[in-house]
Amino acid sequence: MEPDEADSEGDVEEHDDKEEELLAPKVGPNPLDPEDKGFTPLDVPRRCTDCVWLLPFLAVMAASAWITHRSTEVGRPGMLFHLPDFTGRYCGGTLRQDKPYLYFCMAVQSEHIYDELHKSLNKRFPICVHECPTSFNTSSRCYLGHGSHHQENWEWVQDYPAQPLANVICRPHAEFAVSLFHQFEEAVTTAPPNLSVLLFLRNWNFLALAAGTSCIFSIVYIFSLSHCARCLIWSSYAAIGIGSALLCAVYAYHFDTGHLKAIIGRRAKDPVDLAFAVGFATVALVSLCQLRTLGQKLDVAGRVLEMACRCIVSTPSLTLMPMILAVQRMVLLMWFLFAFGNFLTTEMDDGMSRAQEMVYGSDKEWEYVEMFPTTNKAQVLLLAISLLWFNETMTAAACFVMFFTGQIYQLNLPSHKGRILCRVVRGYCIILRYHMGTVILAGLLQLFLGPLHMVLGRLNDAGFVGPIGFLIQSCCCCLLDFYKDYLEYLRRDALQDVSLQGMSFMEAARHISGTEGVLDEVHVLNTQTLIFQTAGLGLASLLGWLAVAQRLRDPVFSSHESEEYVPHPMAFCIWGAVVAAWFALPFMKIFDVVSDAVLYSKFVQKQRNPKPKLVEDSFRTCTWRQTMKDIASCQCGSSRRQAVGNDVRQPLHFLPSLPG
Repeated sequence: MEPDEADSEGDVEEHDDKEEELLAPKVGPNPLDPEDKGFTPLDVPRRCTDCVWLLPFLAVMAASAWITHRSTEVGRPGMLFHLPDFTGRYCGGTLRQDKPYLYFCMAVQSEHIYDELHKSLNKRFPICVHECPTSFNTSSRCYLGHGSHHQENWEWVQDYPAQPLANVICRPHAEFAVSLFHQFEEAVTTAPPNLSVLLFLRNWNFLALAAGTSCIFSIVYIFSLSHCARCLIWSSYAAIGIGSALLCAVYAYHFDTGHLKAIIGRRAKDPVDLAFAVGFATVALVSLCQLRTLGQKLDVAGRVLEMACRCIVSTPSLTLMPMILAVQRMVLLMWFLFAFGNFLTTEMDDGMSRAQEMVYGSDKEWEYVEMFPTTNKAQVLLLAISLLWFNETMTAAACFVMFFTGQIYQLNLPSHKGRILCRVVRGYCIILRYHMGTVILAGLLQLFLGPLHMVLGRLNDAGFVGPIGFLIQSCCCCLLDFYKDYLEYLRRDALQDVSLQGMSFMEAARHISGTEGVLDEVHVLNTQTLIFQTAGLGLASLLGWLAVAQRLRDPVFSSHESEEYVPHPMAFCIWGAVVAAWFALPFMKIFDVVSDAVLYSKFVQKQRNPKPKLVEDSFRTCTWRQTMKDIASCQCGSSRRQAVGNDVRQPLHFLPSLPG
């Protein structure tokens, strides 16, 4: 390598190393945006914004507290943890305090049947007992079901071995009373719904296991995206395309020959197989076309996702924020269920009630409350709307902090990023000091306009899909025009300019709606994040399902003889998947929000630091000596790298004034 060439390459590498510092934001007005003063979220001058919305928010909080307090005065939520007997009296309630267990008596005619397989239960008239019997050697006083509830209609009936279930009901022993056990399973299908709730509350550790598994997986998922998002994007499209092509070949082969009947289950020439083959072929073609048309944009979206996930991983408090947000939502849900349970038990009587007409073992469903007062309905509705507003406000605050953290990560020099500590705490302090009203307004707008954004926003973007999208847009043109003109800009994305510019919500919404230069990139990025969000939620749900299923394989929970036996393991697996998705959703949302912040910050950087226009050779301020040297060294074999190196060593200068 020649010395001159080595020097030129060293200059180019040094120029590349300084590129990020040259792109650092300069304090000063944006030449392309007069409202952008060139500040970062840390040093932008701020003022209190949208303070007027604090008053209605505090009023709604006071109303919610009053409704909750009133529900505790009129309700009897403890009744939900007891089961009624055939008369409507609750076992363990006021009139049955010494008898907490519901017990199905054995039919009188079964006393003289010695074959246990032919014994039967009296499923229509369960009673309350002090404890569950443990053998056939005892007896209980049971109602026979003849006439009124007089003493002559009660008789001592032989007991059977039973075990307590959820501490509220006696379950026949699966080994010593097999026939009675299966009849019991049939009888409880029409039991009050709180029996299922009590079973889930008893086994809350399964749901906690699913939640913990989901959180750990989500953190690992974000960490993997920070290193190989682009690889995952390309591999996902390739896997979808190749997998669909293989399935198309399998179904087409079976449609033609029918040799895979043992696997597919249908004969040859079945039109269902042909439809599957055509469908998978369509998916494969669409995937390959997406790879071909969006190649460069997919790479850009992958880079932005990697940068966003690196920002999340580099901020431990930001990594834990989704978990905190999920816990906050769980607290709000428990708040609503507590007040709702209180109002639900307002009209519940511990005595002769409407429940006596609904018998166990019948096809009817239990009705706890015959009349739910209109006043209670109105209060429950108001509380639900208030708690939804609180939830959206907390979500908006979390989005502001995510935007704040992502913008700091992108807009500051690499050497300064490590010095900025407690970014999440700083973001929340800024909210409390300046933008609490703005966050409240953002939550309120998201509560009422969120469904419109989900529906009309999708229709507005349907044009990207193809001819079908254009057809949908043409059918809803008037509605979409109204949405574009008056509602589209009222999104939560306005919090980006609240963080970066210190604006109020309306000012930020109008300002950020004009950034149409990144529209295509945002659409591609949103498409990719939606794919990763769907995949992440699906994998988290699957892991939650598998974690609960693996735990239920323990003999303590799977054996019928155990007191901890779980009667419906499939239901627990489903709820484990639901809880896992609940806790994974904030994690799947965080890299979407931070990637939007990174992409918007890159757009602002380009506006603040526009590249200088190229200058023609006639306008170069080179000396005569340099000019003659360039002419003498001009040849066809000159490399582009050497030319770039010469430009780096000899930068161009603009003349004081250019003609024209």
